[in-house]
Amino acid sequence: FRSRDQRNLNHQFRLIKELQKRVRKRQKEREEAADLVEQVDLVLTQDTRNPIRLTDISMKPAISKGKCVGTLQAHQNGFRFRSNRAGTF
Repeated sequence: FRSRDQRNLNHQFRLIKELQKRVRKRQKEREEAADLVEQVDLVLTQDTRNPIRLTDISMKPAISKGKCVGTLQAHQNGFRFRSNRAGTF
């Protein structure tokens, strides 16, 4: 079978490739979602006036561009890093 209009074949080829991309993307998202673990909430320390903290700590790898300097606080079930600019990690 030979088509006189090549645009139709090219259009169908492009649609098939886009469908393949969407399927691969959906499968990748499912695999990433399967690896996610629900984290428990951070339990704050009892001493709220004087918590254990380290100041002027730089985080690596930096989440944002440039240097990310902030404070690291120790709590009962984990750590909290607060950037001097903005944000909590």
